[in-house]
Amino acid sequence: MRMLPVWVLENRQTELALDDVRTAMSFLIFDWPDQFCGTHLHLSAQVIGLAALEGAVSVAFFRAAFVDAADEADILAAGAEPPPLLSFLLASRKRYNRRGCA
Repeated sequence: MRMLPVWVLENRQTELALDDVRTAMSFLIFDWPDQFCGTHLHLSAQVIGLAALEGAVSVAFFRAAFVDAADEADILAAGAEPPPLLSFLLASRKRYNRRGCA
């Protein structure tokens, strides 16, 4: 499933373009920086990625989740601007005092 490319830093130095859901999911699982594995945004991107692969959510929604997680992990390549979609949703949930997965 193709998506607009997301440019990330692999091993904190090499720029890599991820332009499909499967490749981005592989990056989330196998190449994510250790100190950011298991964060809320990282896990959310994985869950949304699986849903995108099943056709339950749009590829654009997965891309936004991936970009938010990559921004948190500080691995977006220079010039990549994260859309604030998930950041807004997470802030809204906190505002209404809803609990997420621990």
